Amino acid sequence: MRTSTRFTLTILAMLVTIGFQSGAHHAAQSPATQRTPVFVAIYDRGPAWDESKGTLQQTGIAEHSQFLRANSEKLIAAAPFQQALAPGGSDRTVGMVITLAATQEEAESLIAGDPAIAGKLMTATVRRWLVDRVKNY
Repeated sequence: MRTSTRFTLTILAMLVTIGFQSGAHHAAQSPATQRTPVFVAIYDRGPAWDESKGTLQQTGIAEHSQFLRANSEKLIAAAPFQQALAPGGSDRTVGMVITLAATQEEAESLIAGDPAIAGKLMTATVRRWLVDRVKNY
């Protein structure tokens, strides 16, 4: 099993065990028991996207994958959507990254460092996810 996959499965198992607290309950916890916030980055096709190619054939996708592997310790999961793999299609959303970060700014900074974002292959919207727990499926 690859190290990044093993790491992701370990993180998911930890999250199932400890759970995440959301909303007001999260804010009411003492600093010693607060959980690291979870953020979701939704990736859409950017201006450099080649509509004649599927996701895995895009110029710059190898660098994007390397970036995700290099930052795997900060990620819970990262993957394309099935609908985005083939060329064409009307769905502009191509994938999602779920990350742990202390703040919105930290999560946005991480995603901004992705070569696919910097190279305008994709754009990303980062949102705080008020998840209570992540289950291993």
